[in-house]
Amino acid sequence: MLSNTKKAIEVLNAYDTNFEGYTGEEIAEAVNIATAALSARWISVRKKPPKEGEDVIFCDIDGDIKIGHRVEDRFYENGSWDRIKDVTAWMPLPEAYND
Repeated sequence: MLSNTKKAIEVLNAYDTNFEGYTGEEIAEAVNIATAALSARWISVRKKPPKEGEDVIFCDIDGDIKIGHRVEDRFYENGSWDRIKDVTAWMPLPEAYND
């Protein structure tokens, strides 16, 4: 079983060597991880707000995008106590890059 996105990328990068050294199961799992990452979509805050305190990417009514978190029914930009008004959607942060 692949442990993370980094491993999935490693497997998919082996395409030019016909996936030498990887099992069919590892290749299939890598494709599933890549598909999930590519299909990340905005989530309506009305339908499903993010968990309280979780850092996420927000989009407001004007299309501005910021990183922040929710506290009760309010949204705040990280590093600031300024409230983000009229938040319409959010998405999880991507995994951190590891070399």
